[in-house]
Amino acid sequence: MPTIGIVMPTFNQSQFLAAAVATSLPHADKLVIVNDASTDGTREWLDALDTQGGRIVVVHHEQNIGGTAARPINTGRAVLGDAFDWHTWHSSDNTYPADWRDRMLAHAALDVGAIFSGFGYCSPGSPRETYIFQQYDGKQIEREACGYGPSFLIRPAIWTEAGEHHGGSAHDLGHWLRVEEACWRRGLRIVGVDESLCHYNAHDQRCGIRRPDLYDAREQLAEARARRALVTA
Repeated sequence: MPTIGIVMPTFNQSQFLAAAVATSLPHADKLVIVNDASTDGTREWLDALDTQGGRIVVVHHEQNIGGTAARPINTGRAVLGDAFDWHTWHSSDNTYPADWRDRMLAHAALDVGAIFSGFGYCSPGSPRETYIFQQYDGKQIEREACGYGPSFLIRPAIWTEAGEHHGGSAHDLGHWLRVEEACWRRGLRIVGVDESLCHYNAHDQRCGIRRPDLYDAREQLAEARARRALVTA
């Protein structure tokens, strides 16, 4: 069975953290939780957490750089190294079904560099989820929304080639664009799974709501266009 390393960045989401950990851990050969200097009791909760014989690793940042998950994701990836067959990061406010791992790995062929799935988007106060999925068509550059959403797997070599997350709240879009390019260079497929494999908690304390000034999708897209123009010139 292929192995999976999961990074979970968190900042002041103690009300969601227990559910996120509980639904992510069954899928992880190692779960690295990176606390970006939370002030809401997150540190105390994590320090009391059963590490499951080392399967959970907790890292605390002493200072928060503010706004995005980019830095804690990079911290967690450094801890994982390249020891697992697939890597991902799970937000600390989302939850995952019990068969997430099996349903994702069902698509883990040797010629696949990245896998993503559909997800259920649930706004505060809404009685039901909205299912979101857009099949990969090789034209991510035309959309500001992140191609893979909150449920995905990436081969470590592809992640390494794509580099670290950087920028504002669209850091995930920027990284996805570089993952896409790395898969193209290596001749690997990107597979979309048309199944709802994540509950996306669209609460009003998300970074995109709290800090709209950090939204940098256009900048991330501009960087990608500049890179791709050099390749095709």
